Amino acid sequence: MEIFKITRENLEGNAYKGVDIGKWNAPANITIEIEADLGKVFFGKGIYVKGAIIVKAGSGIEAGEGIEAGWGIISLFSTIKALTIKIDMRCRLIAGCFSFGGAQEIEAQEIVGEIAYGIKKILPKEEQKNER
Repeated sequence: MEIFKITRENLEGNAYKGVDIGKWNAPANITIEIEADLGKVFFGKGIYVKGAIIVKAGSGIEAGEGIEAGWGIISLFSTIKALTIKIDMRCRLIAGCFSFGGAQEIEAQEIVGEIAYGIKKILPKEEQKNER
């Protein structure tokens, strides 16, 4: 499976400037790796992949509609946030580092899948709309 690396060159401010990565009903057959120290990377509609989403230290991920990863989501030092719909993964989600920094928040209206490490925060619809 191809690994697509997101670097500062792929961003305009902190927003991903490429085309949408997958769709909720047709996830892209790739793994996403977000480079370290980018801050929170915003994906306008969402990010949907069959592989994993790996977020390196100093970066985060935020999506307007949803985040879905077939093989799991790993984010050691940043919050994972889906503003409007859900976070969905077939394997595990890890947000935080056991020995450094502690558990990080995972925020969405709906979270589907096992959270191996992290703090689950379900957002009501009103809070999601106000955060945008």
